[in-house]
Amino acid sequence: MALELREILIIQSLVTFMMTGVIWQVQLVTYPLFHAVKGAPFLPYHDDYTPRITKVVLPLMGSELLLALYTVYYAPTVDSVILFAPVALNWILTFFIFVPLHSHLSAHEEEKKKRLVKMNWIRTFLWSFRSLFLLRLLL
Repeated sequence: MALELREILIIQSLVTFMMTGVIWQVQLVTYPLFHAVKGAPFLPYHDDYTPRITKVVLPLMGSELLLALYTVYYAPTVDSVILFAPVALNWILTFFIFVPLHSHLSAHEEEKKKRLVKMNWIRTFLWSFRSLFLLRLLL
């Protein structure tokens, strides 16, 4: 039984709202705290952080991608494309910029940590935009 478009939008909204909360927490709390962990303790801290955040983010991002693709395929409208664009951009940014950046972070690379915080504003904006756009569609 296929879901109605409104039901898909509600599910997308829930997933996107959760991901938006996660990205704001990462932007305002987690990434800035990378600067507080100095020297040798940073590597074990970061090595512990990475798989933990992946367990939260990957299912949300995967669900968001599948739902956005479903919407584009079954209801190809300008709105569905607008909803898909930030998802696609966030996947590209995450796997081609942020994953490599995280894998090359070391204890003494404050510039890379600063770059992480600065560049993450793009993903924060994209998820926030998507949340607001979905909210607009639902209302």
